[in-house]
Amino acid sequence: MRETQARDRRDDPNAVRPLNPADPFIVRHDTGQRSSVSVTTEQRQALRLVRDASGHLPRRELRTDVLASLLRARMVTIYADLVELTVLGALAVSTPV
Repeated sequence: MRETQARDRRDDPNAVRPLNPADPFIVRHDTGQRSSVSVTTEQRQALRLVRDASGHLPRRELRTDVLASLLRARMVTIYADLVELTVLGALAVSTPV
């Protein structure tokens, strides 16, 4: 019986799938509100620099303390001496002040 129900849900593209409450990136369309990411003004300026550089900025362009705080908050990653935006960093830049 359960296999039939699961198969029916896959066949129906409009079926509502259950949300995983442990997923931190859930976007809830029903509330109409976006979850905001809290950042300081220095962090927001650094994230804007990375965004304006097409998402990749040399690591030496950012101050060490700001880069460390962004790394701890998982808003940026470092790859091959470049700072890259993560999903959280992109959300932090796109949310209004």
